[in-house]
Amino acid sequence: MKNSIQRLNLEGTYNTRELGGYPCEKGRQMTRYGQFLRSDRLDALTAKDIEVLKAYGVTTVIDLRSQKEISEAPDTPVIEAGFHYYHCPLMSELMYENAVNGTFDQTTLSGGYARMVMQYERIKAFFEIVLNSEGTILFHCTGGQDRTGIMSMLLLMVAHVDYCDIINDYLITSTYTSQDTRLQAFFPEGMALSELRTEPACLKAAYDAVLNRYGTIEAYLEACGLTKEAIQALHDRLVGPAGDYRHLPLEGAYNYRDLGGYPCVQGYTKFHRLMRSDDIGQLTQADLDRLYAYGLRTIVDLRFENEAAVSPDATQKDGRFRNLSMPFVTSTMQRLGTDATTINMNEAKQITLADLYVDLVKDHALVKKTLEAIAEAEGGILFHCSAGKDRTGVIAMLLLMIAQVGQADIYANYQQTFYYLIQKPEIRERLNPEWMEMMESKVESIAKPYTYIIDHYQNIEGYLKAIGLSESSRMALQNKLVQD
Repeated sequence: MKNSIQRLNLEGTYNTRELGGYPCEKGRQMTRYGQFLRSDRLDALTAKDIEVLKAYGVTTVIDLRSQKEISEAPDTPVIEAGFHYYHCPLMSELMYENAVNGTFDQTTLSGGYARMVMQYERIKAFFEIVLNSEGTILFHCTGGQDRTGIMSMLLLMVAHVDYCDIINDYLITSTYTSQDTRLQAFFPEGMALSELRTEPACLKAAYDAVLNRYGTIEAYLEACGLTKEAIQALHDRLVGPAGDYRHLPLEGAYNYRDLGGYPCVQGYTKFHRLMRSDDIGQLTQADLDRLYAYGLRTIVDLRFENEAAVSPDATQKDGRFRNLSMPFVTSTMQRLGTDATTINMNEAKQITLADLYVDLVKDHALVKKTLEAIAEAEGGILFHCSAGKDRTGVIAMLLLMIAQVGQADIYANYQQTFYYLIQKPEIRERLNPEWMEMMESKVESIAKPYTYIIDHYQNIEGYLKAIGLSESSRMALQNKLVQD
């Protein structure tokens, strides 16, 4: 099985994801695929799931849960299948009971996260298992969120992955776990499953606890009892050569991402074929060379003409690329402002992002024209607007729906935008409360156009027929994304 994926498609879990594909070492390398999978509970794995895990190369399972959790939902499928199984609880039984029976407010949870990274002997035990194991290692707790999130953070820190990637890897967890009704049993009475959210402040508390006290991840792991040689071995296992990036590190763009690696009906979406981004007007020559080597050939600019004039695509000066101007703009967007720097905030307050997105998918002629341009384009294709969030987000949603990617993956793809965007100085400078509302990429925003399509057209095929997109264009788009 090809290991360049973002999430492993299993019948018995909701949140089994790769740690591979994240840029590290200033983008010169990336985390290796096929080394670590993070997951939620495994007690419902099917026989088919077991075969998928074996084919993927999984040899070892590390269970981070309490003894009480294990007694209620043991990892019987993987144990009976012969995987190496280790119980390595990240919390004592008392800590677990206090966590489950305590309050679920952000302050309490943040404190719990900070305390977890100070469980030095437990952290050391986890990494010693890793260092003595071959093949792909799957580690998990119940939801794959808190304890699994902590260990994922530490592994990515060892690889020197940027914070924006680490926080996004954690952030999207709740989008997947919100599908798992089994988790309701762990909540206080009256607390809804929809309230299970991954709060960035919680993981940041753990991240800061490590760096504020020790300065580096290496010093922290030494405090846990690991030798310098062991830490280097961990790093070498995690970090490999550049390849199928999920987030491409560029000097002149912050939100350049590949749509590859998502599970769909016929396999997984391809890397190097369809990419999404923010403004690419500031790309350096090194960026352009890198993108050409990555396979980029065609750029579809979704911005207003005024926006494009302020910051022309850097690819226009490079004859290796084909540039298409395809303004993805409705009359509502025109009222809001002619470019990203002159948005009419009074107008913007009158409409939610979700409604703006629905307005876009309702414009059948506009959507058809844009999808046809992408269908006809050659080579690797980049589509982008200014922030790579709204217009780009809607097109990404439609393309992933055409590839028959699942709802949670589509939502997660959109959800990651905000933490990439705020790395951009001009965006970060504007983050007052008014701008914050516009810049956040909440799941609810992309959920509304998605459900609008399902409610009104039953599925993406019905929507594409309604807008008049030809079957040949639909197949061309699907073939660009879905592996043969």
